[in-house]
Amino acid sequence: ITLTLGQITTAPVELAVAQDNDALKKAVQTFADAYNALATLIAGQVKYDAGSKTAGPLQGDSSAVGIQRQLRAMMGTSSGASSVFSRLSDIGLEMQANGSVKVNAGKLDAALANLPEMKKFFANSDIAVAGNNGIARQLYTLTDAMLGADGTLTTRTDSLQQGIERNEADQERLEQRVEQVEKRLRAQYTALDTTLGRLSGISSYVSQQMAMLNNSNLYGNKN
Repeated sequence: ITLTLGQITTAPVELAVAQDNDALKKAVQTFADAYNALATLIAGQVKYDAGSKTAGPLQGDSSAVGIQRQLRAMMGTSSGASSVFSRLSDIGLEMQANGSVKVNAGKLDAALANLPEMKKFFANSDIAVAGNNGIARQLYTLTDAMLGADGTLTTRTDSLQQGIERNEADQERLEQRVEQVEKRLRAQYTALDTTLGRLSGISSYVSQQMAMLNNSNLYGNKN
């Protein structure tokens, strides 16, 4: 607590220090909203709409589905950090059937009445026993592993980027091959067209000669 003393008074000043439950509730709701936004994003990417027969961009992607399952499992996991609260549902963060989280105001108010245990439930650190770490620490460890240099999301992103680069290289090679084939076909067409022109000329010449020969024979027979 920081106090700023503005002036000297003659009468005693009473200072009441109370727990700011509104700020704590807002922090919990902000966490729930952030999780729900992430859950909605992932669900939209991996879903398959049977009605429209359209699939999300990551439908069937094992990494995306794995992240979704891990996050849901973490939201339902238990912690030995507190002797009072063991799951998020105990303090009012309840998982819904669609994978989202809903804040139960009554449970949250009851949990805020025991702030020391709630603090342990979220932030306790136990190097020896990972299960005794607070839920917030466990969630941080999970997401840090996903986003780290060798994390699931990072390696999958790198893999997809490499796939895009390979695809671009394949397209470039294919375009070069198509260009070469086009040049060859154009050259063949030009040569064939020239040959057909020559054959047409020869055909005309032969036709003329045949006509002359027939005329010659005709006149010879009359004589």
